[in-house]
Amino acid sequence: MDSPIQKKVLFLFTKKFPFGVQETYLFNELPYLSAGFQKVVIIPYDEYDYDPAKNRLPNLPNVVFFELNKQHVELGLIERIKREVSVLALFFYEVIKGREPIKHLRNFYSLLGQLRHLYSSAWILARAFEQEFADDQRSVAYNYWLHRGVVLSEILKRITGCKFRILSRAHAYDLYHCDWLTMLANPKTMFLPFEQTKIEACDRIMSISNHGLRHFNRIFPSNSARFVLSRLGVNAPQKTILDDVREPSAPLLIMSCSGVDSRKRVYLIPSILAGLECDFKWVHFGGGKDDDIARLKAEILKLGLEARCELKGPVPHSAIITYYESQHVDLFINVSTAEGIPVSLMEAASYAVPMIATDTVGNPEIVDNTNGFLIPIDFNPAEVSALINAWWMDPAAVLAKRKAARSTFMHAYNASINYSEFVDELKKDFV
Repeated sequence: MDSPIQKKVLFLFTKKFPFGVQETYLFNELPYLSAGFQKVVIIPYDEYDYDPAKNRLPNLPNVVFFELNKQHVELGLIERIKREVSVLALFFYEVIKGREPIKHLRNFYSLLGQLRHLYSSAWILARAFEQEFADDQRSVAYNYWLHRGVVLSEILKRITGCKFRILSRAHAYDLYHCDWLTMLANPKTMFLPFEQTKIEACDRIMSISNHGLRHFNRIFPSNSARFVLSRLGVNAPQKTILDDVREPSAPLLIMSCSGVDSRKRVYLIPSILAGLECDFKWVHFGGGKDDDIARLKAEILKLGLEARCELKGPVPHSAIITYYESQHVDLFINVSTAEGIPVSLMEAASYAVPMIATDTVGNPEIVDNTNGFLIPIDFNPAEVSALINAWWMDPAAVLAKRKAARSTFMHAYNASINYSEFVDELKKDFV
């Protein structure tokens, strides 16, 4: 007979995964979820196409996805009345209890439409997985983002009348909500609704950073029992550059990996490179909008660096890992205005690659002046170049930062430790 632990179904709410090009961090996490639950059902609530050619689901026999937005439902009169009562109650609870009542009222009709859609989605899920909710202790709803999926999970809980647990990770914008724009010093109006509802719907909210955990405890002190730290992690590579013999004549190989946009500020990296006194090569993985890419290329051309820079564009995550394993990357750089804690930094650390990162939000939890260089958000490119020049000329300093980067990974971002503990958290109260 299966043990009680194995008789569990995990509903994993994502934006698009296993479709789309983002949420790549889940590749490291899924094997642990698969091992910890009898079945894992992924529900990508923002996906509509379900193109088989874009399905990135790993070959795990007990992991499936549900094509939620391909399902159609016609609610009867009684159910429509229940829906209206439910969505109005949710909306006005947020207006009364939440931090942004005016923005909610200004968006009344669109948010009501969003809640109606989530109600219909929850109704579909309740009917499709009726057996899984027959016993409250058989299932758990895990949201990868503190986003609409949490509201969907809460409505599902109300429809089924079950007491399954709802848990959510919290990363960046989904964690800080209206405070995110302040961190970005961004005047644009962005609005992520239902913050209070999402906070109270969750039995646990797992911040990926200590910075985020402190934020939750400061803004929502009465809910502090719900908040815990749960770091992401990456797999330990078989080989790191600590195992390599460096060719003295080889150029300094610098790598970056991110979207190309106003927050990531990849266009500032060439100005740092222009001040380097050694031979170097810079490789960037990640794409962006045409105007952002054009701006980056213009900076490279203006500084005469086109022969030393390679823009790989958007690539599968496996291509990045292959690059690490086949090349001797010497330095990783991130110059964002705000981050949660980038998985790209965790991967660099796992390969013993020293890191440069801006002193913003969660970055200082993984990068410091022992394993790399923590630089101001409004850094002076010439000063950063000088730091790299002095470091690269000192082989002992180079080796020291490499060892420290690897140590950071081993002690804080090792997937085998972090995700095993995370699965235990998901299964609490169900053993």
